[in-house]
Amino acid sequence: MTPKLKLFSSGALQVFFVAMNVTFLAKEMIIPAALSSFALSYCWSWNVRSVAFGDHLDRFIYAGGAATGGVIGYYCSHFMLHFL
Repeated sequence: MTPKLKLFSSGALQVFFVAMNVTFLAKEMIIPAALSSFALSYCWSWNVRSVAFGDHLDRFIYAGGAATGGVIGYYCSHFMLHFL
């Protein structure tokens, strides 16, 4: 995986869990919210250095991944609500 694709993917994954977490918190689903919070924090620990010390292109790529992850996380969490 190229460094730019890795940066995009890590941004997407992190915000994917943010979107899921917000949905679960709004629906007062504590266990899924706790699990998505853990996953979010774990992903954040990977990203903090690569984004903080990256250039503008790195930040743009990360933000694009974050936007993608937010939309996918929204749809996945709403899909999961049908089964929880």
